[in-house]
Amino acid sequence: MLGVNVRHQRKLKGITQEQLAAAADMERSYISDLERGTRNPSVAALGIRLNEV
Repeated sequence: MLGVNVRHQRKLKGITQEQLAAAADMERSYISDLERGTRNPSVAALGIRLNEV
């Protein structure tokens, strides 16, 4: 579900996986895996700080 939302928002903004990856300081393949649902995001990728949980 998260991956579907990431792809939807990325496409609404008209940016490529490469552009999103660069902006998020991630590899393009990681973005692709997230969008396809073959990889789950890490806590760091979600931007969650443990002291905020």
